[in-house]
Amino acid sequence: MSNYGMIFNIQKFSINDGPGIRTVVFFKGGPLKCTWCANPESQEPRLQILWDEKNVCIAILAL
Repeated sequence: MSNYGMIFNIQKFSINDGPGIRTVVFFKGGPLKCTWCANPESQEPRLQILWDEKNVCIAILAL
């Protein structure tokens, strides 16, 4: 078991999933591979880079 993880996203001022305001930290590499996952692109545990059709980097899926 490691003591580190890749952060996929940080969502500030989240008001979903109950009362109150919170900051949500999403980690990359979820081991459960749930079919209903809201962020399936976060399931791969390695660093990923998204490119558009013009070969321009549009996202790095880890921080």
